[in-house]
Amino acid sequence: MSSSSRTMAMQPRLAFLFPGQGSQYTGMLGPLRGVVPGFAERLEALDAVWHALEGESLVARVFRAPSAEHDADLTRTRHAQPAIGLVSIALARALDDELGLRPAFAAGHSYGELPALAFAGAFDDPSLLRLSRERGRLLDEAGEQVGGSMLAVMAPPEHAASLIASTGGVLAIATLNEPRQVVISGETEAVESAQQRASLRGIQTARLRTSCGFHSPLMRPAAALWRAVLDNTTLAPPARLAVVSTVSARPYTSQTEMRDLLARQLVEPVRWVDAIESLYEQGARVFVEVGPGHALTDLAERILSDRPHLALALDPGRRDARQHITRAFAQLEEYGIPTRQVLAPSHQSDVVLAFLETNRRVLEAFFAKQQRVIGLAADATPTERLELFTALVEANQRTVADYLETQERALTRLPGGPAAPTVPPPTPQGDSSASAAPRLASEACEAEEPGTEAWLGRTIAELTGFPREVIRRDTEFERELGLDSITMIELYCRLSQRFTDLEQHVDRLRGAKTVGELVELLEALAKPDDNPAASAAAEPPPARASGGTAARQLRAEIVALIEQLRGDAAASIDDGHDVELDQALDVFAREQLTAWLVEAHPDLAVAGRELLHTPTLDTLIELCGRILGDRPEAPATKAPLQEPLGRFVRLEVPVPEALPGALPREVLLIGPRGRAADRFRRALEERGHEVTSLALSLAGWDLPGATALTPLEDVEGLACGLRPLLDQDRAYAVLFLALDGKRDLGWDAFSGRVERGATGLFVLAKALVTLSRPVWLGIAAVGGSDGAWAGARGVARALVREWPGVTVRAVWIEGGASIAVDRVLDALAAAGSDLDLVLRGDRLLRQEIEARPPRVTTGDSIRLGPNSLMVLLGGGDGITAEAAHAVAVRYGCRIAVIGRTPFPVTPPFDGIEDGPALRQAVVDALERETGEAQGEELWSRFHLVSRQRALWRTRRRVEAMGATFAYAQADATRAEELARALDEIRVAHGPIHAVVHGAGLTEDGLVASKSVESFRRVLYAKAHSVFHLRALLRDDPLQVVLLFSSLAAHAGTAGQTDYVAANEILEALGREWNAQVAYPVRSIRWSVWTEAGLASTALRQQMARLGLAGIGNHAGTSHFLEELARGGKDDECVLVAPPSTLAFASRPEPEQVQTRSSCNAEL
Repeated sequence: MSSSSRTMAMQPRLAFLFPGQGSQYTGMLGPLRGVVPGFAERLEALDAVWHALEGESLVARVFRAPSAEHDADLTRTRHAQPAIGLVSIALARALDDELGLRPAFAAGHSYGELPALAFAGAFDDPSLLRLSRERGRLLDEAGEQVGGSMLAVMAPPEHAASLIASTGGVLAIATLNEPRQVVISGETEAVESAQQRASLRGIQTARLRTSCGFHSPLMRPAAALWRAVLDNTTLAPPARLAVVSTVSARPYTSQTEMRDLLARQLVEPVRWVDAIESLYEQGARVFVEVGPGHALTDLAERILSDRPHLALALDPGRRDARQHITRAFAQLEEYGIPTRQVLAPSHQSDVVLAFLETNRRVLEAFFAKQQRVIGLAADATPTERLELFTALVEANQRTVADYLETQERALTRLPGGPAAPTVPPPTPQGDSSASAAPRLASEACEAEEPGTEAWLGRTIAELTGFPREVIRRDTEFERELGLDSITMIELYCRLSQRFTDLEQHVDRLRGAKTVGELVELLEALAKPDDNPAASAAAEPPPARASGGTAARQLRAEIVALIEQLRGDAAASIDDGHDVELDQALDVFAREQLTAWLVEAHPDLAVAGRELLHTPTLDTLIELCGRILGDRPEAPATKAPLQEPLGRFVRLEVPVPEALPGALPREVLLIGPRGRAADRFRRALEERGHEVTSLALSLAGWDLPGATALTPLEDVEGLACGLRPLLDQDRAYAVLFLALDGKRDLGWDAFSGRVERGATGLFVLAKALVTLSRPVWLGIAAVGGSDGAWAGARGVARALVREWPGVTVRAVWIEGGASIAVDRVLDALAAAGSDLDLVLRGDRLLRQEIEARPPRVTTGDSIRLGPNSLMVLLGGGDGITAEAAHAVAVRYGCRIAVIGRTPFPVTPPFDGIEDGPALRQAVVDALERETGEAQGEELWSRFHLVSRQRALWRTRRRVEAMGATFAYAQADATRAEELARALDEIRVAHGPIHAVVHGAGLTEDGLVASKSVESFRRVLYAKAHSVFHLRALLRDDPLQVVLLFSSLAAHAGTAGQTDYVAANEILEALGREWNAQVAYPVRSIRWSVWTEAGLASTALRQQMARLGLAGIGNHAGTSHFLEELARGGKDDECVLVAPPSTLAFASRPEPEQVQTRSSCNAEL
């Protein structure tokens, strides 16, 4: 609820929200049976009606043990709708009759209108079950007969309507759930086409897992049959309360209108936004979701935004049901909704049974859904674990109501245990007439419960990335969790914060092999001592750092840094008193203080953003002291080495006959349907393998036995589908085919191949992480004129670093339409360590690099001058800014830059230097505009201002050299925007003679933690923009094109599957482009630019500690100008790096240097 909400002067009006299909899950609302009086009895009474109709128990179907089979059964429309109706109407009746909750309105989402109408008195509850059965049956049959698909479109309705109009076919808007989200529905081919068109327009989409195209013209036959059912059912206009239709967004008024709207509902959109707005207009201010899930609550929050309201979901999920309902009713009372808080008594026997039921349900769900967990940290290098910990600690404030906490709360109610705490309503602060707005129940229930085992489980989950529920008492630290010495040290730091006398028990700590052994030790330490003196000694020390020399030095150092940031004598904090840091420093200064501390003491990096959130000076000193310890000052960070840059080219050399290798017997074969996949399957079976085939298309994964495709980006759905296909106690191999046998080189074909190749392999890897990783992963990709399949090879190269225990191989197939399947399988299975192989005809090649200085001759040199026009993509800062300036100095030619940042008419805050003055100016400006300056808006504004000021600096540097500077704003991943920008440049400055592509993003994260959306953003930034650029420059008199790639494409980098894949596609497109034109097109794999580019402060510091040299601006621009001047077409891809850095990055198992920037970087 928004902060502007306040207790209403008059009693607000209440609306019940009834969820529709999609909210169901096995065991839904089960915990409320022992909490909400009358709920269980109403379930049983309604179940008797259902048993008379169907001869089976619907309650038994809903509340059986969760499993993949049971979940799939309940998902079927003919089962889901009656089940949702059963629990929803039973809960609504209990709330009304037993607890005095009297709504004035109701609304239901799609199917949810039936229980809403039943609750309002339009028909009785037995009629609700009969109607639910018929509606579910008709839609289930419609799914089998007419099919269809649904697509969520993250855009306003007008954009979705435009998308539908341009697509054609049977396609319509199905739901309007929130202001910027629309679901469209219709024929599968039309939905797939719309998804591709949306991608071209930069609109995010997601395929929904449905059996047919609901709420579309495809449902007309079912709607006619449904209308006949309604005509034969006795209906009455709602008398008890108003029910708003999601077809008309108005209350139902007559029997005829009810039949008409309920029938039309199957073919017309669900206007949920309009329904909520209608309820609000009629006076509803409190919205309670009476059914499974919290989707409608979340939608109401987003629709109503900061308008006064309260939205609550009564489904407790995995939270303690009694506390959840108690808090929800406290919020209702505080908001002015009268209730009778008379919950069902908590008898000891009920508590024991509830405890055992919860234990059984949670454990069965865990073992059914996750047979075997392979930890991310188990296969990571020490540096990767350290980086993973740093990323995880940033989110350590997020709490999860987990399994062990549930057990502890239940156990507190057993005989001999303390009474369960009651939850009072929120206490108003200050003026009672303007009390603080109540929090949502979902927020209020997040508070952590005490308990050593629960706390330790949460802590280990944060450190390792393992799901919280898999960390049991018998879990072994080394064998099961793979905790190395670094992670155990971090765990010890956490323990020392909670238990103050651990130092004398270090040997016992080291001897603990399991979670349970460590818990027993910690609980023994935490027990009260009979000796008062000993007890006093065990009390936590005060927050102030000790008076040791190291502590005093640390305090003096931090005070000096604060003094420098504040620009005053800091006398108020040098007198030994504590200081509220948020009062002493603004957010920018806090960020700078953190950066300085980490630079001076690199070990502090493990604390991540905790350094930013310490409230006081003493707590900051204490945190730093715990990590650094009372030890001599570490030597200063070594300065980066000054090492000459090397220039290297890639060679392909024949592979000697390798020893045959053996693959596991079980092979999962993934690829498109067609002859190629069939040939691979037959060849594997002839070799004695058990092959399971899984078809992948742009529309999604065709899982065996599934009634509908699983969307390509649906990781969880894919994992669920793979689980029964894989014997997780046996080793297995995966062969991923990135090929389709087609010659189409257009945009639709290219973007589809990028999705199926790079994104498909990434999604597969995420799904396998949740199951068990294969022992072998092979990728067979076909080279072609669009380079799209190269992305899969890039993902594979990064997976080598993330999965050191898995053999990863890739074969790039060139030279002919026919694929030598046996030759490919031999190459993939051969013993040896070659990652990347090329099959060109009958020749099998591997890649090597050799040093090759640039050779510029008079005959092939590039001739640029004042009348030449160079276009640079990637904004006007970073490496592209240095390139623009270097060209202006050398050639004096016209410079045109294309980037996404809007270019202001005048420099923002011109005349104000970077640093504290600029930060304060941004804060002041934002406060004048919006009344506050904090959070994401502040940082977003500051980063925008920084980029705009960088653009102006580049312009001034270029113009100071006598060259002209132009800028065009465009997102180069969108063809229409890039075409417009290039046309504007040509009209103003003439034809284009040289191009530098430097666009790119990094959003680093290991496969397990990276989202599909983030992967696509990074991938598209290079892959899509290069494709469009090549197509749009065909008529220009180009002399040279340079494409900026990365050393990551050569070495592979853990955490950069997307960035490596993007650069692979960029280079593949560059090779094809170079082969088709007379001018040179060359990719440059740059090592880390330590003064510009995407390198974060942490990366530069880590390189310095390792003694690794980077690329300085002067050395980098010198090599850039050499490549620009060189006109030869032979070196189509070069690598520029200090030799020692290249050697380090090329190690088979390097302690890799990785970027872990918390914000997106843009070249």
